[in-house]
Amino acid sequence: MMDLDLEKVKKLSAAAYNFLDGFDPCEYEDGRHEICDGVYVNIETYVTYPREERKFESHEKYIDIQYMISGREIVTAAPVSDLEVCDPYDEERDISFYFNCLKGTDMLLNEGDFLIFKPGTAHMPCICIDKRESVRKAVIKVPV
Repeated sequence: MMDLDLEKVKKLSAAAYNFLDGFDPCEYEDGRHEICDGVYVNIETYVTYPREERKFESHEKYIDIQYMISGREIVTAAPVSDLEVCDPYDEERDISFYFNCLKGTDMLLNEGDFLIFKPGTAHMPCICIDKRESVRKAVIKVPV
């Protein structure tokens, strides 16, 4: 396990904390995996995109804990109140999409890092840094 400040995760969810504390990415294929107490993880492998090809997204029922297994990307965050909706909330998928704009704060997500996004904060993940690159990420979903 990388040197993470897991205390932030522990305050949100014991299940998410225990998962990350003992997480071995080699034991998981890509896809959805149930953890417990309504917490689950999506393991994803993809190639990052230029910023202009991305949209902001937000969730209402789940907190996202995005943990970078390998690779790196930029994730931009902004309050949903600062953005314009392009795809309204889909309750079944727990997601709204917002138009890409110049607003927001860029954060670099390196291998071993994680970011936490709560409802009310939109995020635009999967942005390439200098060039497109393959990444593998675990997105732990914690019910609110």
